Amino acid sequence: LDVAGMLRAAVDAARVDEAMGRIGVAQARQEAALAVRLACSDLTRAEALRDVARAARESAAQRLRDADASQRAGVAPRLDVLRARTALADAEQRLLQAESGVLLARAALSTRLVLPIGSAPEIAAPELAARSLPDEAELQRLARERRPELLLRRLSVRAAELGIRLSRRSLA
Repeated sequence: LDVAGMLRAAVDAARVDEAMGRIGVAQARQEAALAVRLACSDLTRAEALRDVARAARESAAQRLRDADASQRAGVAPRLDVLRARTALADAEQRLLQAESGVLLARAALSTRLVLPIGSAPEIAAPELAARSLPDEAELQRLARERRPELLLRRLSVRAAELGIRLSRRSLA
């Protein structure tokens, strides 16, 4: 009976389990960071859409004022005023939708950050700096080395190998 070999295999298996746990924690951290980054991006996009909708509403309101003044001066038909009112109503509806989108994006970000209900996180607009990425082959290599799910699979294979070794030693 090879007690020393069995103990060594058991210690190796425990080390593999510990490494798998650490990698699982790292994977959860990466997933949480990605979720927050995506929520920030969604909020930034929603705020930009709201700003565009506000500008469109202001433009539509100006067109209505112009059409109304032209119609009162007798140089434009009433149909122009009706079209401008319709365009303004449409722009106001889009603004309401955009404002709702901002509220929903803020709520999603609050959820991702585990903030109290009703809190309104504010984020600064990101700097859009041009960055060059490494070539695709290098990115693929880095992903194969660092992705937690791939590391977990490798450790699972190692744990299975240790289990086989431990089983063989216990039978000897």
